[in-house]
Amino acid sequence: FHLPEAIMLKLKPIFKSLSDPELLAKCLKGKSQNPNESLNNLIWSRIPKRTFVRLHTLTFGAHDAVLSFNEGFSSKCKILEGLGLEVGSNMLAAMKKMDLDRLRKAEKAMTDLEKKSDKAGH
Repeated sequence: FHLPEAIMLKLKPIFKSLSDPELLAKCLKGKSQNPNESLNNLIWSRIPKRTFVRLHTLTFGAHDAVLSFNEGFSSKCKILEGLGLEVGSNMLAAMKKMDLDRLRKAEKAMTDLEKKSDKAGH
């Protein structure tokens, strides 16, 4: 498979910058250089990829994902209260548990990556 020379000239600087040792050093120990990867995962876990949805649904799903990513699941309770709805204690407890589970999962993933990286380095 051969690309036209004009395209190769455009792509070459991009590939060179991606192989820059400084950039690659930021990705050591399994850490991604792109913190938006897990945000993208949250967005697409709310919105079906294979089914057409209207812009309103897509926007709502993206807003919900960003709010959950930045503030945690319990932030949904603030939204409901802002809409004049009463948040029950069971819902609040469930949202807090989801936040705690998410933090624990992230910490475990980082610990596992660090262990794997340490083993590979020795």
